[in-house]
Amino acid sequence: MTSKYQRRFNRWHDKQIEFTSVVINLVFTISVGLVGFLVGQKDEIFKIDVVVKFSTFRTALFLLGISTTIGIILLIVRIYSFKFTKAILQARKDKEKSRVLDDIDKLERNVQKARDFSNNWDKLVHPLLFIQITLLLISIWLLITLV
Repeated sequence: MTSKYQRRFNRWHDKQIEFTSVVINLVFTISVGLVGFLVGQKDEIFKIDVVVKFSTFRTALFLLGISTTIGIILLIVRIYSFKFTKAILQARKDKEKSRVLDDIDKLERNVQKARDFSNNWDKLVHPLLFIQITLLLISIWLLITLV
């Protein structure tokens, strides 16, 4: 019975990781696309040069830039998280094969270092994703108020 729940947990855990990665990629893509569109259409959007509209536009672009930067950071964190997970699994596999005590200690230290680094960065993923989505939505609403 326990293995049944373990398999179920593993399946949903994998789906959660996939979903988080998809959301990070989607929000990053939307941010980059919106920045590119706005920069390309800046003259078309604003026929009348009004100081308030221009400053709101610049504020929206600035927030989108921050959102995009956070997206890049999140993508890098996910890449390293997968890299360290792979390293942890490889070290465990090597540990099972090794019979030398020094090698086992070294592998355990490497696993612990990789786990600590990965855990610390993984704690930042959801708060940074929330901040990125919030900045994107604020930027979109600022742009809507200009129309």
